[in-house]
Amino acid sequence: MYHKIMVPLDGSDFAEEALPHALKLAEAFNSELYLVQVVLSPAMIAVPYDISYQFSESYRAAALKEAHDYMSHIAERYKEQFPNRIHTKVIEGSVADSLLEYADFNGIDLIVMATHGRSGISRWVLGSVAERLLRSAKCPIFLVRVHQGNE
Repeated sequence: MYHKIMVPLDGSDFAEEALPHALKLAEAFNSELYLVQVVLSPAMIAVPYDISYQFSESYRAAALKEAHDYMSHIAERYKEQFPNRIHTKVIEGSVADSLLEYADFNGIDLIVMATHGRSGISRWVLGSVAERLLRSAKCPIFLVRVHQGNE
């Protein structure tokens, strides 16, 4: 039923709260796991106009290296449990759009991700990647509500 399960990660313990759920589902359905992290490109980050291109490029290189190192570490943690069934990808762009494009392009059957479960003004101010995916993804979404104490 779920051959390809995607888990968006961002390097935080919060996002990793979705992993145990995704792992159980992958075990039950003998699924491939796609662990994906999106790094915001420097152009998407509001910085003063006088910040140089060199700074942007050094930020970009450091952010991409950190993301690749993190994803390798996560994959290494589960490689024995899921030999040849864990794939990692680091994408540069806007978070929700990049995740939606990746899911569509790779034929993802299920997205498992953590959510704050914010409502009202905090969701309006902070936005919600989970909500955007829930509205726009072509596959089912499994949301794991992480409570304040787990953040």
